[in-house]
Amino acid sequence: MKGSVKAMSIHVLEKFPVHAVFSTRQDGIMGSSKNPGPGGEYVKNRNRFASRFGINAPTQLVMMGQVHGKTVRRIPPFPKPERTFGTDGTAVAVLRVPDTDGLVALMDTPKIALAAFASDCHLAYLYYPAAERGLPAIIGIVHCGRAGQRLNIARESIQRIWRAGATSVSEIQVAIGPGICRRCHILYPERHASDIMFFRREYEDFVEEIDEPRGAVALDSIGILRHQFLAEGLKEQNIEVVGMCTACPENRALFISHRRDHTPDGANMNQMGFIVPA
Repeated sequence: MKGSVKAMSIHVLEKFPVHAVFSTRQDGIMGSSKNPGPGGEYVKNRNRFASRFGINAPTQLVMMGQVHGKTVRRIPPFPKPERTFGTDGTAVAVLRVPDTDGLVALMDTPKIALAAFASDCHLAYLYYPAAERGLPAIIGIVHCGRAGQRLNIARESIQRIWRAGATSVSEIQVAIGPGICRRCHILYPERHASDIMFFRREYEDFVEEIDEPRGAVALDSIGILRHQFLAEGLKEQNIEVVGMCTACPENRALFISHRRDHTPDGANMNQMGFIVPA
């Protein structure tokens, strides 16, 4: 991975005709697809961020309306502009696909970028190269938080790319973006009893018992995601992990973190699109 403190990019995908990037705190609060921010501040931040990669956000940035589910949709069909409202009544029209946690698009789609928002959840960036028989390349971006891991949205994303035209799962490239690390991802029995039970049963190798508080565990979300993608037939060498934790105290100046800062509106934006020659 390389880049300045602002707008970091995913190294493994830089050799392909795509941009796969994530914002940092210096890029501003990004809100969510339904939250334009006071006076449209968050939308302005998103528009400014997208424009650095040749994307006109009002007409080309397609955002997912995340619900911590496992639905992955293909673009097109394109969403119609939807009016979103801030707490102060500010109304801004955006391109938003409601009730979805993953988006996939083909390279023959008119120039767009896909976007998702997270403050501690991991995002997976997916790329399938153009097939020998002339089929277009495919991109995808998927919201892979703890709920998505329980539902195995990784599997859904690979199946969606397959249905979009992929002919060899082993050629799919995946990059797991910044998110909460095992050290910071503590599950507490009084709040996360169901999750603790599930992950102990299904992914015991990625659950670590900790001394204090009693009954709490540390969860290795990156390990779970790698395991899930490998189980779908991806190659080990085609999975990159950025490895930057959004919640670690030393990254406070770099990333917004709900777990660390308890900020209701704060979110980092993750964006992926094709690089289209001018």
